Amino acid sequence: MISVGFVFTRFNVNTDDYFRNGCKGTHWLVGMSTFMISFTAWTFTGAPGAAFQAGWTVFFIYMAGPRWRCLKTGDMANLEKHYHELLGLTDGWKVTKVELELAKLRVEIEVEWTGPRVVSCPDCGEAVSLYDLCEERTWRHLDMMQFETV
Repeated sequence: MISVGFVFTRFNVNTDDYFRNGCKGTHWLVGMSTFMISFTAWTFTGAPGAAFQAGWTVFFIYMAGPRWRCLKTGDMANLEKHYHELLGLTDGWKVTKVELELAKLRVEIEVEWTGPRVVSCPDCGEAVSLYDLCEERTWRHLDMMQFETV
């Protein structure tokens, strides 16, 4: 590194050459240098100052960041988990399919019972088989995030 310094000292005759490139800088070079100077100043002084001013909020956002990043619309397992929690489903219920139609502003969610097939009767307590002979039904939920939710 010292040798690089010695090689390039011959290009600088005075401080004007060192700080302003002898006024030979093109518009894009000066613009990029100015941008990087302001970016560096913000990174090392502005951002820590903002974090100090915000207090513990920045720390909690930093720690929760990996959890928030795992929710991607392309990852259907996480999307199904997201809607399972959003709908407030209890154990035994599972979101099996989420269809997101952006053009129609509509989301269609399929839910099925995956719990035990034998349950106790609420009246007599006897173990009975759980079955449903009804056809598949559509239930209109409240809209979520401006999407018609079915």
